[in-house]
Amino acid sequence: MRLLVTDAETCLIQPCELAPEPVCFSWSWDGQQAEILHARFDRERLLDALVSWLTDPETVICGQNIPYDLAVAATMDRDLIPLIFDKFERHQVVDTKQAARLLDLAHGVLRPQGGYALDDLVERLFGHKLDKSTWRLRYGELLDVPLSQWPQGAIDYSLDDARWEWRLMQNLFSRRIAELGPGVYHDDLSDLTRQVNASWWIHLMMAWGFKTDPVWVAHFKQKLEKERDVLIFQLRQAGLIRLDGRCNEKAVRELMVEACRAKGIEPKMTAGGTTGVQQVSIDDEACQDTGHPLLVAYARYSSLNTIWTKDIPAIDKPVIQSSFETLLETGRTGCKGSARAGSSTDGFQLQNVRREPGVREAFVPRDGCVLLSVDYGQMELHSWAQVCIKIVGWSNLADLLNAKMDVHCLIASFVVNEPYEVVNANKKKQPYKDHRQASKAANFGYPGGLGWRTFVAYAKNNYGVPVTGEQARQLRSTWQSTFPEHAPYFEHINSIVSNTRGGVGDVVHIGSNRRRGACYFTVACNSYFQGLAADTAKQAGFYLSKACYVPHVRSAAFGGTDNPLFGSRIVNFVHDEFIIEVPIDRAHEAAMETVAIMEEAGRLWMPDTPPRAEPALMTRWRKNAEPVYRNGRLVPWEPENEKQGLMPWEPKAA
Repeated sequence: MRLLVTDAETCLIQPCELAPEPVCFSWSWDGQQAEILHARFDRERLLDALVSWLTDPETVICGQNIPYDLAVAATMDRDLIPLIFDKFERHQVVDTKQAARLLDLAHGVLRPQGGYALDDLVERLFGHKLDKSTWRLRYGELLDVPLSQWPQGAIDYSLDDARWEWRLMQNLFSRRIAELGPGVYHDDLSDLTRQVNASWWIHLMMAWGFKTDPVWVAHFKQKLEKERDVLIFQLRQAGLIRLDGRCNEKAVRELMVEACRAKGIEPKMTAGGTTGVQQVSIDDEACQDTGHPLLVAYARYSSLNTIWTKDIPAIDKPVIQSSFETLLETGRTGCKGSARAGSSTDGFQLQNVRREPGVREAFVPRDGCVLLSVDYGQMELHSWAQVCIKIVGWSNLADLLNAKMDVHCLIASFVVNEPYEVVNANKKKQPYKDHRQASKAANFGYPGGLGWRTFVAYAKNNYGVPVTGEQARQLRSTWQSTFPEHAPYFEHINSIVSNTRGGVGDVVHIGSNRRRGACYFTVACNSYFQGLAADTAKQAGFYLSKACYVPHVRSAAFGGTDNPLFGSRIVNFVHDEFIIEVPIDRAHEAAMETVAIMEEAGRLWMPDTPPRAEPALMTRWRKNAEPVYRNGRLVPWEPENEKQGLMPWEPKAA
């Protein structure tokens, strides 16, 4: 195998243009000699070179953030897209950024705030500071200028990038083998090509973006303004906010102390921040817990201010192109509003959208399409069961999941001492609904090594379930007796968390062989099943993206090469759920194909406990969309109030 490093210089990234027109490509085979071609004036020679690299079975293509370079290459000729997907699928594309992240992850020093740009890595590993101020953002000026007329500085900048990326990759490769113990060695880059494959489809998703509805956003802004005006008047009268709209924190804290005293509860205190000085908390939870109408109004006002200053400016754009990170510590992806402050694209946190009715619904498909949501049901239960089978050798949970039992209802049935069939049949009715929700928190929380005390806060914060200490202990006891595999699983975790290293150890993920270093007990407990779930979903994402972009991919659901997903686009990914923009006329077929592809990936990574996928169609993004079938075909789900022409925040007619 030969390593080829290539790097593209492009016109500036703009909103809706995450794959701008390329100006030139440079490349190097050895880190010393480098070549360059102009994307316009040398177009045919450059395309020939790209095709040669992509089709040569002995060439491994490398770059810094290589999906960007290959995406801009595809803008030159769409016929390159199938070749690019094939190259990724043959595991012949590597990336210096992902390699550096994997190595840092293996040693427990992954940097959450970045530090993986080319200049950061070269300075860190070579002590050399690259010039990133002169030509980096100016190549658009040279789009219509042949190479023979370029300033030498522009040529050198591009060639140097290729040379440094080659040297960087060699440096990273040289550090891939770690000695974990006497005679025990591990390849810390064994998961590299899978993560690079994931970064490819994630980049395509970012480049396409998620459309918003300007009319909806305008109505939503009006609704917020009206509610804010009412709250401002009320809170000013009470002296809790000043004339300029700022909070009178002293008055709010005094009222908090009074309200807590009247209710007979202790005021919640802040953590102390950087100074260590604790104060009476006036956050949303503290205000709501008092039940005092003015404090509840203050909490709502604070929430509306956050929505107004953060969410509204973000979603009041035609297309959202959020910045996704392919690899976090858990193996999951991450999302933030945009790549950096002052980013040239319009972003939003699409993986953790505020629950406020109206925010999520601002996102819609493009004309002629609907949104398809498909998620893996109980994904991390399936992954924990699979992990237990691999580590322990057996799993009660696996047997129950494969029998298609609702294990949340099962735990709830033990808690309320009623037959499983009764709880399952009434799980959407009270009190069974709340018991099932508490059991759901137990099933997802206790495999991560939670104690009953920490579970109380976990259940409330993540599942909205108030649980007493006694209820937490009962749930834990029930969970332990139902899933006895937890004991040998936790014994395994204890065996890798070495006391001689300060109570930390390394997790080597099942399937991917990815190493996560310096894990504490609960981190290690969670890492195994979170990582396996993430790897499964990323594999599904690659298969789905290929079906969307490459014609004549064999259909997993229908056979043949007339794939119903071709022309569709992934617009969002939330850990175990894909949101895909699909043409209306084949939405049902696209949904069935997506389910088949996701379940195929599930069987690949979790052969003993394959997760199932469930689809729903929507005319706009909705949290609670459910599958609706008419004459055997999946059709869009709509909430009752909107069937009556109401917004989601308006009550439906009696």
